Amino acid sequence: MRFIILFSIVLMSIVNVYGQNLSKLDEKNGFKNFKLGSLKSNYPNLVYYGFILSELDDNYSKEYDGYLDHSLKSYVKRNDDVKIGDIEISEPTYYFFNNKLLRIDFTLLNSNGKELLKLYTSLYGSPVVKKERNSLGAEITNYVWKGKRVNLIMTYCGKPFKSNTIYYKNGSPVDDTPKDGPKYTVRYVSLEGLAQKSGGTSADRAKLNQQRANDL
Repeated sequence: MRFIILFSIVLMSIVNVYGQNLSKLDEKNGFKNFKLGSLKSNYPNLVYYGFILSELDDNYSKEYDGYLDHSLKSYVKRNDDVKIGDIEISEPTYYFFNNKLLRIDFTLLNSNGKELLKLYTSLYGSPVVKKERNSLGAEITNYVWKGKRVNLIMTYCGKPFKSNTIYYKNGSPVDDTPKDGPKYTVRYVSLEGLAQKSGGTSADRAKLNQQRANDL
């Protein structure tokens, strides 16, 4: 009996600490000075980009990127030399839906990605790890922190796609192997924005489903 009680106390402590860690993610609610759910008009320095992550990208996840389509508008901040401390990252992409910031993406090279993964784990606790195969047939690993307001996802593909097609330039074959090797893709996603894109909040959907059920 003592063992069961002790185990329950330890388990409750672990759950409580994990929840507290994720509350920090919700409190931050974004990346740098960009807050998820905020209006596009708050960021006049953004430039329309038009890029939408697709299945042709090595780090595209069917589970976590499947909702992406051209109802989203993507923007970048030109000449934005962004770093996380000493960790270099790519120019972030900001996705807006109905003029509200839904998602923030950026990528990192392999070594920098490992360092950021350690940092996120120290801040938000151990992630849920999920593996899947991307549309190109390669295995990718998703590291996921699920808050109540924000999802944070890091995706890693250890074997970037190399085409079997041979490309030529000036009569010589060109090696299309990615020169910078494997990458991590990071996504901050607003759960409220995602619910709205999917057809309203959970309460809205529950009400709609009840109306449909009453009309059967």
